[in-house]
Amino acid sequence: MLLWIEIFAIFINTRNLLSGGRLRREENMNTMKFGILYYTTCIIFGFIVVSSITCSNRATIEKENSVSMNDVLIIDSPIHSVCITPNTPGSKIPSHGTTKYGEMYAIDFVVIDKAGKSKKPYKPSLLTYLLQGINLNDFYGWGEKVYSPVGGEVIKVIDGIEERNPVNVYRDIRNTIKVTKGYEKGILEYSSITGNCVIIKSENGIYALMAHLKKGSIVIKEGHYIQSKELIGELGHSGNSTMPHLHMQFMDNPDFKKAKGIPFVFEEYYLCKNGEWVKYTNSLPTKDDLIRFE
Repeated sequence: MLLWIEIFAIFINTRNLLSGGRLRREENMNTMKFGILYYTTCIIFGFIVVSSITCSNRATIEKENSVSMNDVLIIDSPIHSVCITPNTPGSKIPSHGTTKYGEMYAIDFVVIDKAGKSKKPYKPSLLTYLLQGINLNDFYGWGEKVYSPVGGEVIKVIDGIEERNPVNVYRDIRNTIKVTKGYEKGILEYSSITGNCVIIKSENGIYALMAHLKKGSIVIKEGHYIQSKELIGELGHSGNSTMPHLHMQFMDNPDFKKAKGIPFVFEEYYLCKNGEWVKYTNSLPTKDDLIRFE
């Protein structure tokens, strides 16, 4: 999440340049085109800088946080769709840039078109997403069914938190910064970060968090004993989400300020390689993979 904050900070600065009175009605189309070109250049530069920082630290981080397969939790798939995992312990640890809040091995699922022809998670253009924002209904993943990856007792259900619509990258990143600071200072509850969510205490005492769910979609209640693969709710855009996605993590404690992350692997999933779907078992996808769960 911290890496995305750095990238979106570049977005915000550039947007301010374009909206701060420097583009007036009398300016011609060439000036507008230059502004868009500058905007795009900043985005690309931001990705290059952040990627360089990540790569330089990756070897050290992974060595320090290496675990054996004996310590790894094997889980079922939480969604049945084609998706990408932009933040995954399959690529780096800690996956979200921090060891706090039980996030060390957390993973994000972003659903894309089922045909898998593009990794773009929404129907409109990238330019529309960046300059105007996109309605929740135009995201492939919004409303996608979410299932329990483990069996256990449902110890916490939070529902009723509003989702920001349309999805606006600048507003959402400001919200992420605001709620994260508020939670760290003790001003806000953790629900401001997780949004609508479910916490499950698995049979082996590990806690699973399913976060950013769609408002009003959760179909289970606290105290319910849930089976693995049982329906939980729907993928949404609540909490500190920057676009509709599912955030999943496993922890040793339900108190986020005390929790340590628990490593896991998927019992099975399919990876698209050269146009063919190849089955993987007891493994994790990387941030560049196009995957499918059944």
